[in-house]
Amino acid sequence: VSTQSTWGHFLSVYFFSFMSGIILLGNSGVGKSWLANLLCPNPAQFKSEWQLSAVTTETESLVVEVAGRQFKIFNIPGLIEADQPRVDKNKTEIEKAFAEAPDSVVCFVFGQQNGRLRDEDFVAFNALDKAFSLVALHGSLCFAVNQLPPNTPSNYEGDVTLALRQRFGVSVPVCFIDQQAHPPTPAGLQVARNRLVACLESCTPAVHTKVAEIHLLADQVQMLKSEQAEKTRQWEEQRSQFENEITRLQKEYEELKNRPPQIIEHHHHHSRGPQCLLC
Repeated sequence: VSTQSTWGHFLSVYFFSFMSGIILLGNSGVGKSWLANLLCPNPAQFKSEWQLSAVTTETESLVVEVAGRQFKIFNIPGLIEADQPRVDKNKTEIEKAFAEAPDSVVCFVFGQQNGRLRDEDFVAFNALDKAFSLVALHGSLCFAVNQLPPNTPSNYEGDVTLALRQRFGVSVPVCFIDQQAHPPTPAGLQVARNRLVACLESCTPAVHTKVAEIHLLADQVQMLKSEQAEKTRQWEEQRSQFENEITRLQKEYEELKNRPPQIIEHHHHHSRGPQCLLC
């Protein structure tokens, strides 16, 4: 092996080891892989299927350029599973991504049922927040709500944005993806891509250090879901007090949605030996 190629390989590994990340978190079935593919070249780089069981079982990553800056995007298994061994395996995969790219933007993806955010997703977020201080580093955090039905109320985005602010006590940008992007059409994909990029662009990467273990026991999930359902009920009782704020946030969201799209470029990295980069 020539000295030049050896030096080039060293520089490549060194450069990519200090690259900021985009870490997509959330439970199985919320569409993390599908969102990751919005930032990837065609054909899709991450396996994506709409089903309840997990499609992603190991951490995957790919280098992309968003808004003029290179990132390593991570597609990670969901946290909550039916049995503890699978939960524990997913914890390890999540920790692997943060160890590989501690300086990251984190996008937590919520699923929804008829527009209502799922209780299990709040449970998962809280467990991850306690381990990696996501809320404390909220400048590097954004949320995504995926595959929204077509009949959501006209102020839905403002309502959910304020509900999340009330729940976590911080202002975090939220990306909303409509069902019109599923199944994909060129126009629907472009709209979804623009929204995701605009949301990510509003975040600044921050160094996430694990401050505690990811604590989640499979047999406690139902109890934790009930606690989150009660918090959602309390918000629904108080919502009428915040109509003006919801309207203001809805207007802000509409303005953000209409911003010009950013150009996304893709950089393929090849190196010897095992790696989690897909290209």
